[in-house]
Amino acid sequence: DFKVDPTKFKTIKEKISYYESQGWNWKIMEDEAASILAFAGDKSPSDKGLIIDGVQTTTLTIQTKLLAHLPLFLHKNPENMLIIAFGMGTTYRSALVHDIYVDAVELVPSVPKTFAMFYKDGSEVLNNPKGKIIINDGRNYISLTDKKYDIIAIDPPPPINAAGTTVLYSQEFYEDARKILNPGGIVAAWFWYGASEDDFKMLFASMRNVFPHILVAVSPDGRGVFFFGSED
Repeated sequence: DFKVDPTKFKTIKEKISYYESQGWNWKIMEDEAASILAFAGDKSPSDKGLIIDGVQTTTLTIQTKLLAHLPLFLHKNPENMLIIAFGMGTTYRSALVHDIYVDAVELVPSVPKTFAMFYKDGSEVLNNPKGKIIINDGRNYISLTDKKYDIIAIDPPPPINAAGTTVLYSQEFYEDARKILNPGGIVAAWFWYGASEDDFKMLFASMRNVFPHILVAVSPDGRGVFFFGSED
């Protein structure tokens, strides 16, 4: 009855050996931005995940679905949405269910190529004419785009103190995001509990200093909280 936790393996070779012993699918890809390892089993949601530069960034979890559904239900009449960090594509897929236009910005070009490993309708979702995946740095896109959005959803990959992640929690980033919101727009951000109390307070203060109205929702799996910021 002993169960091995595949997240405990320290080397890629050990991880792959475990995936193969379980009959899981796996894929290694590398590009100019990062190296990734995607794996997909079929017994539980945690059997599917994405490892980027040796760090497991996500598995199939309820919060990545809620990051799309909650702000879309909160908004009075959403027509489009921007997602920062594509990851396994769960938020992107969930947003398109609402029949709105969805843009997703992803830094690592290889990441969206693994999407079909996690969802049987992956090819269909990627061909949805209302969806668009943009390979770019999230902070740069927010700063330079002229496009306006009703909802901006941000799910920075762990660890929190990584340079590319910290910037997505910064006050400057939220200020840029606010500039491209339509009236009544919402910024939705996921805050993982894997941070010190002081760091968590600092991250929250960055959003609080920009948006006068914030709604907090605790994730049902207890891993963190959602913050929804708005001018209204």
